[in-house]
Amino acid sequence: MDYLIKEINIKNIPEMVSLVSQVMADDFPFYPIKVIEAYKKIFNEKYFRDFFNNKKNIYFGSFYKNKLIGIFGLKADIGGVAYGDWLVVNKEYRNQGIASALLKKAEKWMINNKFHTYYLYTESEKNISFYRKRGFNYVGTMKKFWFKQDEKIMQKNL
Repeated sequence: MDYLIKEINIKNIPEMVSLVSQVMADDFPFYPIKVIEAYKKIFNEKYFRDFFNNKKNIYFGSFYKNKLIGIFGLKADIGGVAYGDWLVVNKEYRNQGIASALLKKAEKWMINNKFHTYYLYTESEKNISFYRKRGFNYVGTMKKFWFKQDEKIMQKNL
């Protein structure tokens, strides 16, 4: 499958919101419905608009036939550190290297922009394995973190 990965911007927000909303429905069956609804209210058009308003932040998107099928964002922190925001791929397009390609594109951008490390949160053991295979280290678990859900912290030095 031929897909294109490129920087995306504010005009992609409706597709981003739709993709995140779909992933919340598909991939978080272990979350109580109240938590899913809360996340959907938070990660809306305003969230992504505010994200893009900080010129130090960036999102990359994966497109197949002009359809947005995956995203990964980076929020600039201080001291050469970035936070990974929403690595998601549409369920229909998984296991084809898209998430890995999004990470590689982001890492290349980080190196070019003088970042030396980044971190992100994930919810499942399966995801820990995915990130470890791509050079991340498991840092620990934040117990009862956002909405009282456990979040696992992953970090990668570049």
